[in-house]
Amino acid sequence: MTVRKDNKPKWEIDRVVAYGKEAKMLGQQYLKELEPRLPAGLMDGFGADLTQLEAMETDRPIKTGQVKGLTGSQEDIAAAGAQWAADIREAVRRRSNGAAKNDIQRRVEAAIEAIATAGVLQYRRSNPALAQRFRGLIPPAGGNGGPASPGGDQPPATQAPQS
Repeated sequence: MTVRKDNKPKWEIDRVVAYGKEAKMLGQQYLKELEPRLPAGLMDGFGADLTQLEAMETDRPIKTGQVKGLTGSQEDIAAAGAQWAADIREAVRRRSNGAAKNDIQRRVEAAIEAIATAGVLQYRRSNPALAQRFRGLIPPAGGNGGPASPGGDQPPATQAPQS
């Protein structure tokens, strides 16, 4: 995986989760054939990271606190100061969670790329249709920040294996 200079994930989180689910399904379904081409333990760590990333994606609403101006009584000023300090602590916590989310998301993106590459290499001659499903997990270069498949913005459709 190429790391961007700004060290941020390459794809939008909702797309990473959708493509990650497809990559996990394909990776597990064809694990026996793909395993020699994948780094040791990739599928185990990938499943855990994908689950954690999905949980982070669904917990995205951000609560912002409002601080009153310094025109009230001493109690109002103290309460506003306490709220302001709590909001600062929350923002710092959220920022560190964002960094953790970015790390997890980059690992998931790398795993998706590894699974896709292994699948393409494994099946390019023996099963070109399946190889195309794996190829569909990797976005085109210079895209708009997320994976794209021939069918649009949705991940490749899950199909029954062709034997």
